Amino acid sequence: MLGLRDITYGPEGTRQEWERDGSYELLENTYDLIMVYGSPHVFDPIKAYELSPTIAAKTNFTGYFRRPEPLRPAQVVRKELGAIESPLVVVSAGGGMDGVPLIEAYFEAVSSRLLEGTVGSVTAGPQMPRHDFARLADFAASLPNVTFVQFRNDLESHVAAADAVVTMGGYNSVWEAVGAGKRPIVVPRHGGSDEQPLRAQRLAALGLATVLPADELTAKNLANAVMAELERGVTPILPFPFDGLEQAGEALARLLGR
Repeated sequence: MLGLRDITYGPEGTRQEWERDGSYELLENTYDLIMVYGSPHVFDPIKAYELSPTIAAKTNFTGYFRRPEPLRPAQVVRKELGAIESPLVVVSAGGGMDGVPLIEAYFEAVSSRLLEGTVGSVTAGPQMPRHDFARLADFAASLPNVTFVQFRNDLESHVAAADAVVTMGGYNSVWEAVGAGKRPIVVPRHGGSDEQPLRAQRLAALGLATVLPADELTAKNLANAVMAELERGVTPILPFPFDGLEQAGEALARLLGR
C-alpha cells in the first residue's frame, strides 16, 4: 500500500519527476492500493498527474484526518496564555526551517501595536536554526502577551482554542487548522515546490483559508489579515467530511479481505 498527501508537488513537476524516476511504473505494477489523504474536491491527482486507468482503479481518496477532540480543553489553554477575554492568535511555522519571515512579521505587527488587545501563541518549529530561534526569542521577550516556543506536543490544542490561526502551507499545519473549524491565514513557502501555494489557492477558492503570498508578507498585511479574520468570526462550512481515519481503515480492510 502507498499513502500520498493530497498534493505531492505541482502537476508539471510531479509528472516530470515520476517519469524520470520510474514512479509511474511502480504505481502501475507494484502497489495493490494507493490511498490519497485528501479529497478530489480540493485536488485530484488522478487528473493532475495523468494517472493511467489501472492506477486510478486502485486509488482511494480517504478524505482528511481530524482528532475527535483536542488534547486539552480550549478554556485550559486560553487561561494559561491569558486569553480568557482577549482574542487568541496562534502562529505556527510548521517545521520551521524557512519560517523566520512569517514569525518576524507577526512580531513586528505586535511591536507596532497593529494587533492591540490580542494574545499570541507562537511556535517556531523544531527545524528552525538555533541562531534564528535565539534572535526571535529575544524579540518575543520584549512583546506583551506573546508566548514563543520552539515546539509544542499539544499544538493542535492551541489551534482548536484559537480565534485566528496563521500558518505556512504544509499539509499538517493547514489541515489541522481547517479540521478544527478555523479559516487559517496561510503564507505558503516562497520558492521551491508549488505544493504549498497550490494547496493554499485551492483552500481559498473554497472559502476555507485566506492566502497571503510570501512576497506580500509584511507586518501590516499580516495584521490586516488577522484582524479581518477576527472580525469575521464565522466558522466555515466544510464541503467534505473529515473521516479519513475511518475511510483509510475500511480501504485497508477491503484489501486484506480480498
